[in-house]
Amino acid sequence: MILDPTQAAARLRDAQRGEGDAAWAREQLAAAVYTYALRVLRGMRWRSEQDREDVAQEVTLKLTTLIAEDHSRSPGGESSLVYRSTKNRAIDWERRKKVRPETQLRAEPGETHPLERRPAPGLLPDQQVEANEDARLAAETVAAVLEQLKPDFREVLQAVLLDNKTVAELAAAQVDAELAKPDNAELRRSPRGRAVLQSRLTERIGRRYRRAMIKFRRLVVAHVAAGGEGTWKP
Repeated sequence: MILDPTQAAARLRDAQRGEGDAAWAREQLAAAVYTYALRVLRGMRWRSEQDREDVAQEVTLKLTTLIAEDHSRSPGGESSLVYRSTKNRAIDWERRKKVRPETQLRAEPGETHPLERRPAPGLLPDQQVEANEDARLAAETVAAVLEQLKPDFREVLQAVLLDNKTVAELAAAQVDAELAKPDNAELRRSPRGRAVLQSRLTERIGRRYRRAMIKFRRLVVAHVAAGGEGTWKP
């Protein structure tokens, strides 16, 4: 049985005090948050089912960590928190979809460099040339720094920074392969197994992404400080 977020949070607090399996309680919380968020979005008749699942996963990643690890919060009210956060995330998602980036970080053969932006209103020609050069240098810095990261960090950052993927999309792409593993036989038999596994993957990939970004930012600072030349290593 999938609990509501408030009930699942209470069980997790009990488990964290030594009255149960904290890891399993956290998985129950993730499943509860995901299910509740998805129900909110369906009640709103918001967009497509795939979009609802993507937003529900993003809410799950954020709130599972918040509820499980922020012990300064007063207990109770987690269902209301999920409800508000889901509606706000849907609004943010709409805004994000409407804003299309003017640049990408890769070019096709024979095309203008992708980081050469379309002329912006109010920019003089020499200002546009300078903006294009800044964008080109930024792309070169990103490429150089990514090469210095270990493979799992590089993979997740390439997907997010270069391919415009979300953490939820990366997790969804791995669900079937993970379900096929022998260790996940119990999840395959469970009606909510896919949702639980996807929540678990979203949280895992999200943690990796955050760690990778911390390392990436440090390397960018060092790369720029070194003039962007040579084979500087951390």
